[in-house]
Amino acid sequence: MQKNEAIEVIIVDGVSKDNTVQLVQNMGVKIIKLTQASQVLQMNQGTLLATGNILLFLHVDTILPQGYDELILNSFSNSKIVGGAFQLKMDLSLFSLRLI
Repeated sequence: MQKNEAIEVIIVDGVSKDNTVQLVQNMGVKIIKLTQASQVLQMNQGTLLATGNILLFLHVDTILPQGYDELILNSFSNSKIVGGAFQLKMDLSLFSLRLI
């Protein structure tokens, strides 16, 4: 993946028990470590640190489509669009997750 200097990446770790923080430490991203697990707190902290005009919230194991940055910028070039989402696919067999 090519690094796009116009994209700011902020990792907000909610006391994960894996090595997520260690994996991204040398990637030139901002890292915030929280003392409690809370998706709402993580999103709020990331938002407070963000400097851009468009926010994209992702779970750590999200895979974005090719050209996601252009897709987002093209969408927001229409002043009537104020938000959006990519198609979601879960790679798990649990029926309850397939309902999402």
